[in-house]
Amino acid sequence: MSSMRLLLLFCTADAQRGWRNGNWISGFRAPEDVKAQWAARPPMFGPAPLANRRPVTDAPGKLAKPRTPAPLGEPLWPFPAQRYDADVVTGLALNYREFSHRAFVGSLRRAGYTGDITLITEPRSRLQRGCEAYLRKSGVVAYGLVPDCSASSGGNIKHKTCKWREGQPPLPLAIIRHALYLAIAKTYSPRSMFYVADYRDTFFQADPFQRVIERRGRRLEGLELLVVAEHWPFKKVGNCPFNGGWVRNCWGRAEWDRLRNQSVLCSGSYMGAQPAIVNFETRLLNEVDAHDCHHKGVPSDQGYLNYLFYTGNLPAETFVETRGDGVVNTVGSLDGSRPRHAGYLPPTHVNIGEYWKIRDAAGYVLEDDLTTRSAAVHQWDRFGLEFHQFVSELGRDVRPRRRLSSAQKLCDGERLIVIGGFHHSFTSVLRAQLAKRLGVPLRGGRDERWPDDHVEEACSAEWTVFKKPTNSPRDVRRFEGLRRKFPAARMIFCTRDAPNQIWSLMKRTCYRTSEPFATCTALKRCMINEAERKWRRPSARDWTVDLADFAADPRSLLRAVVPAHLAHPSVREPRSAAGPPRGGSHDDLRRWQVAQPVYAYNDDTYERESGSLAPLLKSLSNCARVRSLPRSLACLVKRDNCSHQVISSYTLSE
Repeated sequence: MSSMRLLLLFCTADAQRGWRNGNWISGFRAPEDVKAQWAARPPMFGPAPLANRRPVTDAPGKLAKPRTPAPLGEPLWPFPAQRYDADVVTGLALNYREFSHRAFVGSLRRAGYTGDITLITEPRSRLQRGCEAYLRKSGVVAYGLVPDCSASSGGNIKHKTCKWREGQPPLPLAIIRHALYLAIAKTYSPRSMFYVADYRDTFFQADPFQRVIERRGRRLEGLELLVVAEHWPFKKVGNCPFNGGWVRNCWGRAEWDRLRNQSVLCSGSYMGAQPAIVNFETRLLNEVDAHDCHHKGVPSDQGYLNYLFYTGNLPAETFVETRGDGVVNTVGSLDGSRPRHAGYLPPTHVNIGEYWKIRDAAGYVLEDDLTTRSAAVHQWDRFGLEFHQFVSELGRDVRPRRRLSSAQKLCDGERLIVIGGFHHSFTSVLRAQLAKRLGVPLRGGRDERWPDDHVEEACSAEWTVFKKPTNSPRDVRRFEGLRRKFPAARMIFCTRDAPNQIWSLMKRTCYRTSEPFATCTALKRCMINEAERKWRRPSARDWTVDLADFAADPRSLLRAVVPAHLAHPSVREPRSAAGPPRGGSHDDLRRWQVAQPVYAYNDDTYERESGSLAPLLKSLSNCARVRSLPRSLACLVKRDNCSHQVISSYTLSE
């Protein structure tokens, strides 16, 4: 009975998707009574007359006075790296889930684009789950931004005034992004083409740069800047409460009167050669300095774009493409909600596929010729459910995984270090020490990857240190196979005495007093170490090191793996230190470990902490005895992290 009730509740909720207060508001299919009202007001297609999408003055366009770019910072990860001569798609991608990254980045890669994607995101430590792995796999270059908008009111984060870089004035995020776009553009070649796009509500159906070349017969060059008009006549400066208000409130009623009949240009999609992007961003930021519109209640960048273009403050090479006849199809205003109640559309809501009829049988959005698929679709979210499933499918990763035979050499791996070992065998501590010795950035403690899945990074000219815990015999065999793929790599297998290693794992789980869990962990540990011994062989670039030995003499191993002539010149020799502080969480300990020198190791810690379990833990050092024990059902239990618990003292946790 309860199952039936749940099913009925689910069906009822599903039936209401796309409805609000009994009214249809969105969806791939509209109800018949809604469609019956559409006939009285058929779609109104543009484009705007040429006079309504060109400057209102004949004065020659102006070049911007140069300015120093804001500090951009370092990329969040070393690979993939920027390519100086590449074409670039860029945008502000703050605080989005993986779905949004797949919708933008995934659809762009699926469309065949192979150039750079350079984004502004939150720092690595703040990226939401799965986002870093997806962005790196998709070849994204990212720079971090942590805006402080706490002193600003308002609901739209893009329009809040925020602190963002030391020494830079607080600005709305809508303007901050242009300062960062300028900084990004300055790092690329004058031959590069740029596409600057709103991130959350854009997806791709074709390579936008190839579409420009097809339409114009060549690449964009010099000061050529492509800007995009929204739907005519729905969006004019005079009838749009947002853009009209921004122009009127910042530059005055007289300027609004001059521009009121001009088609609204979108600041969320524009393209140009690198010099054009540098000039535009510089010109916009100079105008921000001159008029300070955000202190007049105008926090948006779109008002600046419309004012600058229509008053002749952009170079003459700037040109407008209309909605439905260009690289970008900005569909947002087709829902008739902005401006509201203008009488352009039926009183009911409409959709793209059935009312406007600009989607093909496969769901792709078409230009107004009803044949050509638009390269980029902007503001798709205004139609919500109609596009959600389509965008989800479009953003899926369709690239086949590259499978390599275990004997295939990828590169020498001369500057590659790989660390393996069972859970809690000091792999994180060793990676931190090697990274410091080499002077390379230290990634997060959860950055656990196989180098043959990241060949470009593993085979680069820079030092890279990979850590991948080997928690099954299969992992050990793969670890062994890396020697054939990277013959010159330095490979280190970490071990630890059984009682403390097992006890450290028990403290991290919800099985602090479970004898079956201890036995199961011992069995896995013995299998891993036995598999490692089978392939171990004398080599100048292979090491198997126990934690106690390393803690007693860290210098010897670090000097062997990274000789003095390869170490970073500013690095001091490693030294031992006192033990860790007592109390606090596991994450606190992990952060403390990375920041500290190698500290003394106490092999009797488990005896002091485990109480009555100490004799059992000690006996589990004997792998022959462990293998003779019956396999425990605890081995089937997924390890549950209870690291939030506060415990009285610690051993080295990994």
